Amino acid sequence: MNENSPLSAFAPMIRTVGDAIRWACVLEATAPKPGNVHPGREFDDLSFAHFAQAAEIAAVQLSRTDLGWGQRIESTVVQTRRTTGTNVNLGIALLIAPLVEAVTQTDYSASADATSPWWRFDSVESVLSSISVRQSRAVFRAIAHAMAGGMNPSDESDDLEMDVHDDRANHDDLMAAMRLASDRDAIAREYASGFDSLLHQMTPLLKQCIDETGGTIQGICLAQHRWLQENTDSLIARKCGSDVASKVRQWFREADFENPSSIRTLDERLRSDGNRLNPGTTADLLAAALFVLLCPTPLQSERPA
Repeated sequence: MNENSPLSAFAPMIRTVGDAIRWACVLEATAPKPGNVHPGREFDDLSFAHFAQAAEIAAVQLSRTDLGWGQRIESTVVQTRRTTGTNVNLGIALLIAPLVEAVTQTDYSASADATSPWWRFDSVESVLSSISVRQSRAVFRAIAHAMAGGMNPSDESDDLEMDVHDDRANHDDLMAAMRLASDRDAIAREYASGFDSLLHQMTPLLKQCIDETGGTIQGICLAQHRWLQENTDSLIARKCGSDVASKVRQWFREADFENPSSIRTLDERLRSDGNRLNPGTTADLLAAALFVLLCPTPLQSERPA
């Protein structure tokens, strides 16, 4: 972590992977991003308290060493649903669990790849491609438990093979399911691409925005703004259709980030229609990018308390 970055202020509080997960989730949820839940702005069935509870659960469950990473996702989702009654961190668990596995497999005795600023996560593609049947089934159970959409066949498809909610589905091959869903779900697309967009687009963007604004919270908000000027949020597209998702992207292009009134107007637009325009997948990507930026080195993890 660059000592000149605002993120360096968190270094003394991050000794373990679990600490990095906790802070990544809490910081993302704290940032007052248009359309998202944050302190002082809630949905009818979702509050900042739910995100804080889910952050602690994710920190504990996703850093466990006694379970495979697919089982860690399942345990996170089950515990979160039991505690909060929501599926608030399914996307975060799906993104962070393979990253945790990749960083724990990193050979720190080897030289860093100077061409990759996030070299500790370069093995994530190998982690994904080598997932076992047992871990694949655990992830399918987690998705079904959270009652999430987005990985089901499209309305035009008769193929139920990869429908995570169908008992006849083949749940042995998670990556096949992710590839099938990659054209309509951003998290599935990360799996299919070896987390290429997260590591080489979202994470550098977030770091740049944090350094540019001089503050972590403000930088998170700016990163959301710039990301959604160029990308549609797949949660919005799934719930409301691609035309609406494209309209939301245009709203972000028209909004002036430096003008509080303009941002308030954007926020109110996104909270219309029962909060169906919540850019939730972008929030998950931001949380995962924060984890990448905050994840400690072995020396940091060995610091005495």
